[in-house]
Amino acid sequence: MSPSTGTTGGGTAVTISGTNLGGATGVSFGGAGGTITADSGTQITVTSPSGTGTVNITVATPGGTAAAGKFTYMTPAPGVSGLAPSSGTTAGGTAVTISGTNLGGATGVSFGGAAGKVTADSSTQITVTSPPGTGTVNITVTTPGGTATAGKFTYVTPPPVTTAVSPSSGTTAGGTAVTISGTNLGDATGVSFGGAAGTITADSGTQITVTSPPGTGTVNITVTTPGGTSTAGQFIYVTPAPAVTAISPSSGTIDGGTTVTITGTNLAGATSVSFGGPAGRIISDSGTQITVVSPPGKGTVYITVTTAAGTSAATAACEYTYAAPVIQ
Repeated sequence: MSPSTGTTGGGTAVTISGTNLGGATGVSFGGAGGTITADSGTQITVTSPSGTGTVNITVATPGGTAAAGKFTYMTPAPGVSGLAPSSGTTAGGTAVTISGTNLGGATGVSFGGAAGKVTADSSTQITVTSPPGTGTVNITVTTPGGTATAGKFTYVTPPPVTTAVSPSSGTTAGGTAVTISGTNLGDATGVSFGGAAGTITADSGTQITVTSPPGTGTVNITVTTPGGTSTAGQFIYVTPAPAVTAISPSSGTIDGGTTVTITGTNLAGATSVSFGGPAGRIISDSGTQITVVSPPGKGTVYITVTTAAGTSAATAACEYTYAAPVIQ
């Protein structure tokens, strides 16, 4: 008898040799009938039925029944004909479909040694979820019948996705701490504010903290990672309001005419300097200093500076006291 083994699914052509085999009425594989395709006095060709384990083959003819030997059913090795998709993200989670034959009862699908999660399988198809990984790896399928290589799977870094920017505005001088939220943001290589690079101070897969560069107007924020570039949203540059930190001198005559130096930030382009209401005469100004001549007044007042961005706050640092002139 040859061969003495075949697949559990049946279909193996078995040749039985001997004498007085002509007119065979049946060939039994452990009780299941095979399909006789040819016979003669010395040879029978029969197709095995499906089965499991090791069984006895018996031949029946008009002259009686004879044992032909033992036949062992073996689980066929898997065969793979298709793999889709052949790539997925480094984070894993890609649903991969493997097509082929003898795939039922899959015991494992390996992505370069890392186990995928089999979610469904049949004799012709396996659905598996990819594990995290990097590079290009071999996918192998293991069933009770053996292991087969399904093909290659390439891990790709997913592009960044942004969902929020906070705050969405900051000063023209830069220096605003901006938080960008989303997914796939890890290892960010750059954050652009309308083409000007921000300074990344922290990043993770879901969040980037970046310090805005100087700029003007409304610009697009874009995030670049190894996976690509994404537009995060728009950022509006606003001119910061002036702030006064010191005045010198802090007093002058009620008649006015005292030259006062005002120190602070964002003082450039001052449109007026108020001494408790009356305006002083501006002699010069810069971003950090204004020279102004006091108007007439009395008592203690607050000096405030107004620019296109607003008016400075009235604080103890900007108190100015009018005093009667000394008569000599």
